[in-house]
Amino acid sequence: MTALLIILFLSFHTAESDSAKVWLEKTESDDKAYRFPESDSLIRLSVDYYDRHGSRSERAKAHFYLGCVEADLFRRAEAIYELRRADRLNRDKNNHLQALIYSRLGYLLYEHNLWDEDLDIYTRAEQLATLKADSVN
Repeated sequence: MTALLIILFLSFHTAESDSAKVWLEKTESDDKAYRFPESDSLIRLSVDYYDRHGSRSERAKAHFYLGCVEADLFRRAEAIYELRRADRLNRDKNNHLQALIYSRLGYLLYEHNLWDEDLDIYTRAEQLATLKADSVN
């Protein structure tokens, strides 16, 4: 009986892990293709999984894409919250994800007329782009 419970737990955990990965990749793909999300339900399931089982970088990425979805759904305050959370979770402040976080967060702060803060964020995004020789993003 115990062995059966262990097998059921492992198969559920593996299925949940695979689903979380697929949902995160789909959200990332949709964001890059500028497809408007219908809801935040799938990315929220992914975020929930990574908050429980993921590394800091996986959690940062999941919260970043939740912030992107919230912004696309015109939930600006929630988007800012999620992007700030992604910023706190992302330890490598010189990676591509950090530049994306700064860029998206800076725009949302600008929309809310928080000019002092958005200028600082945009300056950091520009410094990262220069450091990485990234002219596309």
